[in-house]
Amino acid sequence: FPPDAPLAAPPDIRVAVPRELPDLAPAWRGPFREACDRLAHDGVELVEIDLTPFLRAARLLYDGALVAERHEAVGAFVDEHLRLGDQSVDPTVAGIIAAAGALPATALLRDRVTLADLTAAALAELGDCHALLVPTTTDHPTIAEVNADPVGVNSRLGTYTNFCNLMDLCGVSVPRGTAPDGAQFGVTVLARA
Repeated sequence: FPPDAPLAAPPDIRVAVPRELPDLAPAWRGPFREACDRLAHDGVELVEIDLTPFLRAARLLYDGALVAERHEAVGAFVDEHLRLGDQSVDPTVAGIIAAAGALPATALLRDRVTLADLTAAALAELGDCHALLVPTTTDHPTIAEVNADPVGVNSRLGTYTNFCNLMDLCGVSVPRGTAPDGAQFGVTVLARA
């Protein structure tokens, strides 16, 4: 920790919450609102913000050239296993990593600039709030749904968290109970690193 890092919550806490909750399962909207109401009841000031720059950055993780960094990290390993016909690498992961090796450097540079712009906009939206409260995920898919569309399902599940590492945010997910559909529900508290 830097010497000036706050190690306790300030006396007057301001927490940002999304104005809109795209892709969140309808049964989970109530439990999220209850989590917000609990914070407000406990004296936390809630500030509604536009999550658009956060969500646009999250899409870069799956739809942009930032995936090229994954190829740089493990591409040689994946490419070698694919060349040998080795089935020990998950085919979905292998497909993503292998395709990332063909992305042009200009696309990666463009997406890094876009990410920097989106991060600046997101942090400006966060303003003087101490944290951002979001649902941990959007729903609980079935195994069949994951098998049918692993990339799409994982992208949707990370709607509210895929931007975190990209924007150098820290976070912790905490259980919040059970939604009316019987699924366990959690919230994630995010903050600047």
